Amino acid sequence: MSAHRCHWPGCSSAVPPALWGCRSHWFRLPKHLRDLVTATYRRGQEITKDPSLEYVAAANAVQEWIRSNCADEIGVPMIHTLSILQPWAWLIVHGYKDIENRDWATSFRGRFLIHAGKRFGREQREDVAQVIQRFPAIKLPEQFALGGIVGDAELLDCTDQHSSPWFVGSFGFVLANARPLPFRAYTGQLGFFRTPDVKS
Repeated sequence: MSAHRCHWPGCSSAVPPALWGCRSHWFRLPKHLRDLVTATYRRGQEITKDPSLEYVAAANAVQEWIRSNCADEIGVPMIHTLSILQPWAWLIVHGYKDIENRDWATSFRGRFLIHAGKRFGREQREDVAQVIQRFPAIKLPEQFALGGIVGDAELLDCTDQHSSPWFVGSFGFVLANARPLPFRAYTGQLGFFRTPDVKS
């Protein structure tokens, strides 16, 4: 029997060397990822242990898809995540902004991941100009990370009034211990949503 095994986390099914994984797990992958793996595979690479850089990138993309879409199944810890538009996400994870304003309240308390929203248009550029005017000592970056996880923070409280200069209501999520994390592309959602945890 071939010693080559399915690459799906936790699956030990033996498969022919030219195949990425067993049939059931292979066809759970999106077609564009299956096509990418097939296109970058070089015959005999499992023997030489010398896959192309393109194949390695494809394999990493597959594993990232599995972690993002099948986390509960493969035992990856999940965590609350909140999507926040720039420049606010950057200001929070770099320790400047201690309040996240929302028009809805939350009972959630604890650590959560901060996702930077993908949108960056006229409204966001106006927000940047407002920050520069109100807080000239803060040196904002020329470009912001968009469409992915950028950091984490603790949510300590949810209040309808606060002395922070960042509070504008209706509700303020009181934040602490915020920090940046390596960027990880991820599709955002409205409200709190669950994503695979990111370990520092």
